[in-house]
Amino acid sequence: MSVRIRLRRMGAKKNPFYRIIVADSRKPRDGRYIESIGTYDPLKEPAAIQIEEEKLFGWLKNGAQPSDPVWDLLSRLGLRQKWEMLKGGQDLSEWTPPAPRTPRKKKKARAEAAGAETAKETVEEAEKPAEEEKAESKAEETPEKTEEKEQAAEAKAEPAAEEKAAEVKKEKKAAPEKKKESKAQKKEAKEEAKSEEKSAEKDEVKSEDTSEEAVDEPEQA
Repeated sequence: MSVRIRLRRMGAKKNPFYRIIVADSRKPRDGRYIESIGTYDPLKEPAAIQIEEEKLFGWLKNGAQPSDPVWDLLSRLGLRQKWEMLKGGQDLSEWTPPAPRTPRKKKKARAEAAGAETAKETVEEAEKPAEEEKAESKAEETPEKTEEKEQAAEAKAEPAAEEKAAEVKKEKKAAPEKKKESKAQKKEAKEEAKSEEKSAEKDEVKSEDTSEEAVDEPEQA
């Protein structure tokens, strides 16, 4: 029978908690186990790891094989190095437990703060030359240059004003011509209407004459 030292999940959903157990390798993950020798809580800062060293070393002497996650936990506590020293027959007085690891969140926060500081420094360094150039350009500007700029702006504005005035004059000239055209059109429309009325009257007179002639012919017969 091969014996394994592994983790057994015990916590609720999204709230994991593990036991470090000794179990038969042929048993399922959540099946029966031989003995519990410690606990592991990853949600705490730093992670809480508790292992009974005597039971651990006893099982290791009997040939139990830890899983990779368990080996990682043992190396965090320095128990893996201690076990190797015991196997080699070294004096354990030289063994010292390792310093606790800093929480991962704090590392991330430090890295982000360091990145923000470097970004600020780069931005400041990039802005310095631009500010210096602006200051130099302002210092180089003299009253004569400012006058020249104002004169150039006025010279550009004068042609635009003249063009606008010319357009206004053209519109004023075109307005009476449009009025004349509209009057002439009205006269033509009136004359056409009169001519149509006259032609209609002539047609009526002709029709009356023809009707009278048709009435007189039977009487003569």
